[in-house]
Amino acid sequence: MADLVGAADARGAGGRGQSGQVERHRQGVAIDSIRDVRGVARKPIDLVTCEVQAAHAGERRGHRIVTTSVEHHSVGHTVRYLEKFGFEIVELPVDRYGRVDPDELEAAITPKTILVSVMWANNEVGTIQPIAEVAARVHAHRGVLFHTDAVQAAPHLDVRVAGLEVDLMTIAAHKFEGPKGVGALYVRHGTNILAQQQGGPQERYRRAGTEDVAAAVGMGVALE
Repeated sequence: MADLVGAADARGAGGRGQSGQVERHRQGVAIDSIRDVRGVARKPIDLVTCEVQAAHAGERRGHRIVTTSVEHHSVGHTVRYLEKFGFEIVELPVDRYGRVDPDELEAAITPKTILVSVMWANNEVGTIQPIAEVAARVHAHRGVLFHTDAVQAAPHLDVRVAGLEVDLMTIAAHKFEGPKGVGALYVRHGTNILAQQQGGPQERYRRAGTEDVAAAVGMGVALE
């Protein structure tokens, strides 16, 4: 733990050491740990403090957002917050097993839709959504981004993003016996999102603030 003291973004030797630790475990999350992800860009993972921040970071300016009625609060409360600023929020119902109908979801996509968010595995009843099919349906509509909350899925399912066609995916370390309060947001190469916080260059200017090196390393180790 003593080796992890210091700011990862500092210019001194200690800072460079912490930066190396963060980057090594960022790649562990991106490539080795999420079931050997292949075809992923070198830095597709942003480190965040929890699934709530990961979900907030996936927001994008626009008008219509399609989601389901059974999302975790990290998504559900976020879209309701966006509704206050003029976003149109469409919450699709699910069947008695908790599954969303891909046909109904695709029918809800209009030219004004900019984002679809569907939880991969439900944290209450364990329902697994057909994420690969949903992603394909969403990407049949040009310019619409697809986000999946994979927090509950990551410890149990093969969540390789290669071939899955998700634009944004969130995980949280505490679900796979990692430290509490840290998570990761996968951002597909070429996907532009607004910065969550201003004030520093960390996480490629998307989330300002000195990284929690111990938490980031702990998350990488937990996934190994």
